[in-house]
Amino acid sequence: MLDEEYMKIAIKQSKIGSFPFGAVIVKDGEIIAKASSGEFENDPTAHSETTAIRKACSKLNTTDLHGATIYCTCEPCLMCFGTLWWSNIRKIVYGVTIMDSVADGICTFMDGLNISVKQLNLMSSNDFEIIGGVCEIEVMEVMRKWKEVTNN
Repeated sequence: MLDEEYMKIAIKQSKIGSFPFGAVIVKDGEIIAKASSGEFENDPTAHSETTAIRKACSKLNTTDLHGATIYCTCEPCLMCFGTLWWSNIRKIVYGVTIMDSVADGICTFMDGLNISVKQLNLMSSNDFEIIGGVCEIEVMEVMRKWKEVTNN
């Protein structure tokens, strides 16, 4: 599958969570985990990326996801980046940047935390391969629709 095809699966995940974020983890051409944000009530760490990592580690019975790729609808936040680092996932493919979602009024809680995964990558010795802007129009459509429906 191509990056766009996996991202479309992440976009489907973003439509079913409490918040408009989805993630898919792929290893050796197989989807090993899918998640949406807010799958666990009252858990501020239940971001789609972190939840997908938990599911993938559980499925593979390991904490080392070396060789896996994460596809996420939005650029990972600082917490999720750290979780990616610790799980050894070194390829990140995302749709929109955090700042795109802040500018559009979606991720207002991230306003003021102006650090990108590319900047975090530089601080972590450039170990990550990062591809952004994949299916960004479709991702923003889902985010805008979520904002309309929830009045956030």
